[in-house]
Amino acid sequence: MGPSQMEMAEDCLTLTVWTPGTVKGGKSAGRPVLVWLHGGAFMTGGGDLDWYDGARLAHDQDLVVVGVNYRLGALGFLWAEGVSGGNLGLMDQEAALAWVRRNIGAFGGDAGQVTVMGQSAGAISIAHLLSRPTWWARRAIMCSPPMSLKPQPIEDAARPIGAAFLKALDIEPGSPDALARAQAAPLSAILAAQGSAARFYGMTATDPLSIEPPFIPVGDGAFFDTSTSFDAVMARAATAVDVMIGTTREESMAFFGADARLAAMDPMPLGADEIAHWRARRPGASTLDVLVDHGTWDMFEGGSVTWARHAAAAGRQAFLYRFDWSPQGSEFAAAHCIDLPFVFGSFGAFANAPMLEGGEPVHMEGISSALRAA
Repeated sequence: MGPSQMEMAEDCLTLTVWTPGTVKGGKSAGRPVLVWLHGGAFMTGGGDLDWYDGARLAHDQDLVVVGVNYRLGALGFLWAEGVSGGNLGLMDQEAALAWVRRNIGAFGGDAGQVTVMGQSAGAISIAHLLSRPTWWARRAIMCSPPMSLKPQPIEDAARPIGAAFLKALDIEPGSPDALARAQAAPLSAILAAQGSAARFYGMTATDPLSIEPPFIPVGDGAFFDTSTSFDAVMARAATAVDVMIGTTREESMAFFGADARLAAMDPMPLGADEIAHWRARRPGASTLDVLVDHGTWDMFEGGSVTWARHAAAAGRQAFLYRFDWSPQGSEFAAAHCIDLPFVFGSFGAFANAPMLEGGEPVHMEGISSALRAA
């Protein structure tokens, strides 16, 4: 995606609103509202980054666009006994949506015409939020949702990573003063502990194809219904709203492409029938191609197709897409995140993005115009 200037601050629970105007004909404009939940593996990013500038969408499509920040990493998604019950970042998103419902009329928006759009972690957040009875938006746009990313059971989340985080802060899990000591720790120490816990998580991972982030939502029994399977919860959530959902063609290239071990993996950790399937789908496929196609389907595309089918079966409008474009000969192919500059028309902010290098600007603008209109 290239470089981006990100200011880091704990005072982050803010919204950014782009509007063509607050009134029309002497009264509230009542424009449709698009609420954006950014991605970043629940670890990084922000709704106010230049990458996600909503000005063109707001102007060209006559919308009110809202970018949302939410707590990230350990501050948003740590589960540690006596310190944090997890899912704080999702609660931030809920709070932001509640704010939009109450206040967006003052910015020319119609609280009855809200679409929530997210990418990657932001998109799977929408899936999680749709499982809640508090959801009220009419539509959802889910870009590259990692649909196989299930909330961690508490008994798993309480284990290694939460303990590793507290250990890095020299805090005993479950001790009476654990919360007070964690709250007293300077942000620099919290971020260092977060990094230490993430490294520990990476070193203990057993699946060479796993791209699961270290800090993710947890199945707490309150925010998530743990009395039924995650697949059943998601099937029910998919029936709640009209949806546009889709992926890029080589999502997993963003995660696998830089790993030389995967390109040389022999034998591959897949069954013979599955290897044959992916080789037939992409004649002449390399080992990396097979792993990327498998990873893209397993983590992103397969679950997106299933979600659309559940929505359509319930009588919802369901639009399924795939983004295939990439610069000719690009080593990144149509990787995770390549659609973002097209969604927002924010090519200036992506001027130094390797994934776009070699693309023809006029052609890219044409794709972006069509995508933004859709």
